Amino acid sequence: MPFLLDDINLRTRDNYTAVIYVQIGAPLGPNNALYKLVKTITKSQFVDRIIVLWAADRPIPAKKRWPPTYHIPFHVISLGSSYQTKSAAAAVLKGGVGGGVSGGRGETGGGGVGADNVRNVENDGALNGRSASQHKNHNYNDNKNRNNAHSPDGETPTDNDADATDERPSISQRFYPYDEIQTDAVLSLDEDAILNTDELDFAYTVWRDFPDRIVGYPARAHFWDDSKNAWGYTSKWTNYYSIVLTGAAFYHRYYNYLYTNWLSLLLLKTVQQSSNCEDILMNFLVSHVTRKAPIKVTQRKGYKDRETGRSPWNDPDHFIQRQSCLNTFAAVFGYMPLVRSNMRLDPILYRDPVSNLRKKYRQIELVGS
Repeated sequence: MPFLLDDINLRTRDNYTAVIYVQIGAPLGPNNALYKLVKTITKSQFVDRIIVLWAADRPIPAKKRWPPTYHIPFHVISLGSSYQTKSAAAAVLKGGVGGGVSGGRGETGGGGVGADNVRNVENDGALNGRSASQHKNHNYNDNKNRNNAHSPDGETPTDNDADATDERPSISQRFYPYDEIQTDAVLSLDEDAILNTDELDFAYTVWRDFPDRIVGYPARAHFWDDSKNAWGYTSKWTNYYSIVLTGAAFYHRYYNYLYTNWLSLLLLKTVQQSSNCEDILMNFLVSHVTRKAPIKVTQRKGYKDRETGRSPWNDPDHFIQRQSCLNTFAAVFGYMPLVRSNMRLDPILYRDPVSNLRKKYRQIELVGS
């Protein structure tokens, strides 16, 4: 297991890669949740790079719409396959965002986050890209392709887009083992997550001590419902939890490989058809491998910006689908792998009556439930 590499000092790379999954694609601006999230991540002392997985119907915003990322590499991977999205992806961020570079954090370079850091991943009917051949990548990293890259303002798409389809990408693609992820730690985020920088840094320091587990903020629980003779799913605040949602959580990138290459096609098809439950499935996978529970950090309950536009998570059927997924997953696994826990980890001196100068993660003190 890659988690044992710590014991022999063979870890591949420190720090973490932030992966933001964009499904709504609300107009980007200083008051937008995604804009604020990217800005918050750039202030983290441990971030290596930021990757945006763009699965929204809207075209990717032009480079001037994004906040500056400075020395932190910033990649946008388009999961959409419509002409509009593809042509936008070819040009967005060309020339860089605030002087970011194409290499790892701390490297120097003048190219910025250019067109070679924006690529398209076509779903091609695959459930979640079980093999690399099921994805069509457009790197636009040579002169010919760069000359053919058009802006979002209305040019004709390139010939590379002629085989585009209108099929929406699978939500499971947020867990694909992308080459751009070069760190062991992956910070998985929904576009409307509202964590502050101290919360990101604290959760990462906890994950470093538990690299085999999911470590994050939003917790959920499963239970056995005798009246229905089935497993139930609840978001109510209880004395235990068994799921930490991947909308704001750290996990090891090895699980992306397992999710993509090891899970049953029936499980992936369930996620594909419902466009839901990928976070529950990831929790099933990790608990099945480790026989351990995830880890919740701090007191935060809500983690989403409520002013964001209509979200799939607000759909009344969303919760019903998750109940169904839970039972389908348990049936396919042949047992219930989720493990309950009542442990929560907080920073040292958290809410203790001492001077804030003695506290390392002061912003966490200001977060409500």
